[in-house]
Amino acid sequence: MHESFQSGCIPSIKRRLTMNSNGTEDLRVQKTITAIDQAFEELILTTDYEKITVAELARRARINKKTFHVMAGSLLR
Repeated sequence: MHESFQSGCIPSIKRRLTMNSNGTEDLRVQKTITAIDQAFEELILTTDYEKITVAELARRARINKKTFHVMAGSLLR
């Protein structure tokens, strides 16, 4: 896993991302994050980490590249 991600910090970031302004969880965001996670897990089994592209990750997750960048930007803040 990328060295900037600390063990245990991703669940708290995901929780913050999936919350609506009224405090409920946004199912669309949950599904998108799950799709990205699953696509990455599939790719890492067959592709070197350095060779994984945003385009391929987005394609496998069935999301737009812009959506990936929005989610990734939120996770890395």
